Amino acid sequence: MKNSKLCSMRIMKTYFVFILSVFAFVLQSRAQKNDYYHRMSKETHPFSSGQSGTGANIDVLYHKIYWRINPDTTVKYLKGFVQTNFKTIQDLVSTISFDLRDVMSIDSVIFRNAQLPPASINRSGNIVTLSLGVSLANNFIDSVRIYYQGVPPAATGASQGYQRANSSTAGNYITTLSESYEDRDWWPCKADMQDKIDSMDIIVNVPWASPTAADTFWVASNGRLVDSTITGGNRTFVFKTRYPIASYLVFVSVARFNRYYRSVNVSGTEIPVVYNLFRGKSTSQYNSILSAMDDMNFMLQGFSTRFGDYPFKNEKHGYYDGLLGAGGMEHQTMSGMATSALTSSRTLAHELNHQWFGDNVTFATWNDLWLAEGFARYSEALAGEIMPSLGINPFGVRSGIKSSALSYSVSVWIPDANMVNSNAIWNSSYGGAVYERGGMIVSMLRAMSGDAKFFQALANYQTQLKGKSATADSLKNQFNTVLGVDITPFFNDYVGGSGKGTTAVGGKGYPTNTVNWNSPVANKLIIQAGGQTQSSGSNVSYFRGPVVLHLRGSVATQDTTITYFDWGGGNLSFAGNGISTPIPGGKLSYNLSFTPVNIFYDDSARTMSTGTIVHVPGLNDGSFSLGNTASASATCPAPAIMNATLSTTSDGGFLNPITLSASAGVPAGTTVSFSPNPVIPGNSTSVLLNNAQTLTPGTYSITVQGSASGVPVQTTTVNFIINTGNGPTINTQPADVTACVGTHVSFNITASAATGFQWQLSIDGGINWTNISGATANSISLSAVSVSMNSNRYRCIASTFCGSTVSGTALLKVETAATIQTQPLSVAVCEGANAGFYITANALSPISYQWQISTNGGINWVDIAGANSSAYNISNTSITQHNYAYRCVLTSAACSAPVISNVATLSVRKIPVVALVANPGTGLLPGATTHLNANVTSTGGANSYNWFYNSAPLSFSGNQYEVDIEKIGNYRVTVMEAWAGGPVCSATSSLVTIQALASNKLFVFPSPNNGRFEVAYYNETGNQAQRHLTIVNASGQKVFDKVFTINGSYTLLPIDLRQAATGIYFVFVYNAAGKKLATGKVHIR
Repeated sequence: MKNSKLCSMRIMKTYFVFILSVFAFVLQSRAQKNDYYHRMSKETHPFSSGQSGTGANIDVLYHKIYWRINPDTTVKYLKGFVQTNFKTIQDLVSTISFDLRDVMSIDSVIFRNAQLPPASINRSGNIVTLSLGVSLANNFIDSVRIYYQGVPPAATGASQGYQRANSSTAGNYITTLSESYEDRDWWPCKADMQDKIDSMDIIVNVPWASPTAADTFWVASNGRLVDSTITGGNRTFVFKTRYPIASYLVFVSVARFNRYYRSVNVSGTEIPVVYNLFRGKSTSQYNSILSAMDDMNFMLQGFSTRFGDYPFKNEKHGYYDGLLGAGGMEHQTMSGMATSALTSSRTLAHELNHQWFGDNVTFATWNDLWLAEGFARYSEALAGEIMPSLGINPFGVRSGIKSSALSYSVSVWIPDANMVNSNAIWNSSYGGAVYERGGMIVSMLRAMSGDAKFFQALANYQTQLKGKSATADSLKNQFNTVLGVDITPFFNDYVGGSGKGTTAVGGKGYPTNTVNWNSPVANKLIIQAGGQTQSSGSNVSYFRGPVVLHLRGSVATQDTTITYFDWGGGNLSFAGNGISTPIPGGKLSYNLSFTPVNIFYDDSARTMSTGTIVHVPGLNDGSFSLGNTASASATCPAPAIMNATLSTTSDGGFLNPITLSASAGVPAGTTVSFSPNPVIPGNSTSVLLNNAQTLTPGTYSITVQGSASGVPVQTTTVNFIINTGNGPTINTQPADVTACVGTHVSFNITASAATGFQWQLSIDGGINWTNISGATANSISLSAVSVSMNSNRYRCIASTFCGSTVSGTALLKVETAATIQTQPLSVAVCEGANAGFYITANALSPISYQWQISTNGGINWVDIAGANSSAYNISNTSITQHNYAYRCVLTSAACSAPVISNVATLSVRKIPVVALVANPGTGLLPGATTHLNANVTSTGGANSYNWFYNSAPLSFSGNQYEVDIEKIGNYRVTVMEAWAGGPVCSATSSLVTIQALASNKLFVFPSPNNGRFEVAYYNETGNQAQRHLTIVNASGQKVFDKVFTINGSYTLLPIDLRQAATGIYFVFVYNAAGKKLATGKVHIR
């Protein structure tokens, strides 16, 4: 990108998402041969959008771009089309949008070989929204082509874009610089680093004369030049790039160029190298430029060995002349250079480094622009290391970077408020900080990691994120993996670690570290973190990062550099070849091959910090410790002075005197002293607690602090334990109490010499006890005791200064009046039945029952003798007891107030009387009936009837039942008189027998009839027998003949002669032996 020493500065909005992209291979569509393309496969793409929120529903796969450019026109006119192949990443996509400046006009839009109507092309500000007229499903691949033209806007500050200029030697030319948002100034795109374009074909048509003519134009653009065609006075150049590319890195430059071709080998691949330089320079100028650029081929190989192979080795690398608005710009595969910077090795290396940091791995949002500029800036110093012949002094470059970095008061992370436009991104504060502070962050990563791990982490970063975009966390994760240590604190403090809303938290300012050192013995170095201050305006409380020290021995050849990592809180790690596990105590010990005589703080300019070096002669790697088991004990009352012995230990031969003090926990009214004090490590001292006799029993933990020159302060705890003494004697113990609910009770004790009392309560039978608030006298009164207090236990602790005595336990019983759970209910019975009244009740003590009776409606009540239980039963009730009233009176032992139940009434009903009478009588012949009448005498209830025939129930419920010859037998009836809400009283009649009368007559009926009639004849035995029945007409012709089985006195034999002629017929009945028993006649009509 733009070199910070030679150009203005830049950045953009935040979308923390990575993209996954692959090469875009463009395929022609189906049988219609339309000109939109379909990708066959693509990895799932994230939801991200352009600078104005454009393209959030699509993944850009491919662009085919055609431009007609003539630098010699009076205005910088641009005309052409941009075809975009895309894949939907949302459901039901019916509109898509692109970024394009409103000064550029759209001629037409082609979608699926058809032109979209003007109403489907909406322009609002710098956004173009296309209504496709269809809804595309998720993961659908399609394309659209926009034809457009116009004059791109003029450059304003950091906003360059598409520009026309004039070279004194090469005449008019066109050049572009799209960083940050100026890609939309001259072509319709989705300006989003997270949605890189997978592949592109760039076709540029320019005026053409002759390859040797002075006015012949040549074209520079991304990727490899694969074709050029001359048609009349024009030439068309075709470039292909098959590497993912961010839209701001797309460029075109049209000028009268001389072209120079080289190649450089990386890992067996011969990479084309192209230089496009303005015509008209002198031979010496060309030689100087080409020499400087050729040096970069060696640099490309050097960067490849450190960061991984040149990422675009299958296309090209190169530089072109005439960039406006910056010293250099790393357009992918071919960096633009200002004419004045063509021989600047630092600028050339800076832009070359961007091919890895910025182009291959692009920052995900402009907020993290430092991920490109910080590395490119640092690469200027690295180039001097790789190729000393360039004349770049790495130390001088780092010193310049560090000096500038310390001057910036902002973080490298650019806040969202600066994302509005390029000028806000590239302002003098943030636009400089991303280079200088970013460069120092890279330098510190190298200093703490060491070269092997530093370059391994960067190579992993380039490989794993190849063709993608990244955030600061992406870089940090690679270092965490390689180092095996989480360096999030470093990123939080120097980059800005959390809450990246309006402003970053962390990342501002720099530290000034104090480093103490000493060489206690030959070839030994002890360093100690002596504290840190932060620069004015810093938003970091303690910077955690590398500290680089230059050690100087007695001769120059002994000079060396050491690096350690300061984690804060007294934790340090060895660094410079990875980072060791943090070591507490704030000190590190180094074994050297020489004895250092002086130390300098970061005089090689590798960190973004300053420091002060302090020689502390007493500093060594030994220390001391205080014993952790010191204690003393006594029984209350304690002696005036208690003495605990505290041991000390010398570590590593440390013998500096230890000064002791009590820093915390000293009881009020006492003091602590030590003897001896100070004490030499390895000896013991007495810790004296003075005025201990004033203390009550308990453990008193006193923090003792020991300090000695050159080592951290140590602390330990000394315990003084005062055991409980004897308590007072209790003379009178509290007594149990039984009380009725709502009454007042009290418990009392007496105790000799007691100075304090505390009553306690147990609600779990004496297992657990709690103090009763305010109950601190020798008696306690409880007002209005409740049921919930029943079985509570009470005791009192009588105490003196040194101890206490617990009283016996007193039980509280709380009684309640009886509580009726179930009231007696009124009872209704039939006369002579038994009746009962019942009650249930609860009380904490036994309940007494007394049933009472009232014979005058409850006016007067009389106790019923012997009715003293919860049930009262009455046997064989009589009608005279009807409407008697009953109730129960309950009392309990502790609560004598009676509780009276509800009144229950006894209702007694009379039994009904029933007589069963046959009318006209109890004898029957065939064809005759009699009626059985139930005559009932009742007292006003509702009557119902149950009839029985031969002891079996009849399905009949009336009070009169008709009987014919076929239903002779024994009958009875039960009448039930039901009372509303009361009993059902019943009575059963006497048995009535209906009999068949004997007769020698043949019964034929009805007669006359319609041909259907019945015949019956008396069966004197009543047993089963057979009858032979014959019927003849008046002519003696037999019309019916049948044998019947009969049973009982009479059997009605059904005859059906409806088909016979009308007239008189004769009926003959025979027995089984053929003897005629009877004769009759019947009239059919």
